[in-house]
Amino acid sequence: MLCISLGGQCVTNSLPQDFMFDVSTEGFQVYRDGRIKFHGGRLVHPGELHGVPLEELSEILWVEGKVPEWVNLTLVSYSNDYCFIEVMTSRRLTDDESRFMHRNEGNPPFHVLGPQGGSQESKISLPRRK
Repeated sequence: MLCISLGGQCVTNSLPQDFMFDVSTEGFQVYRDGRIKFHGGRLVHPGELHGVPLEELSEILWVEGKVPEWVNLTLVSYSNDYCFIEVMTSRRLTDDESRFMHRNEGNPPFHVLGPQGGSQESKISLPRRK
């Protein structure tokens, strides 16, 4: 995956090739019981959106034929078995590809970012998960 390839160039850690996703809930409405109102009005517990395999991520992002207008992917941590990629999305969903952000990057609406603070010239150490 491009995110791990790019991220691996910016960190000092030796990274596994398998990955999981942590979907950010930032900006979504939180109810008293701790659930959030996520895309499509679905009520989910934030923990359900951490350590998500690729197959489940597509189900989370796809709502009745619509997807977020933009999706940012950032390598944020790793464990013995997985790299963890943070998924931040717009709150707006669309089925109109002309509304996708990052069209010139080749995989709209996806935008791959390196780890925060890391670069090829100034590598960082990613946090390790147990």
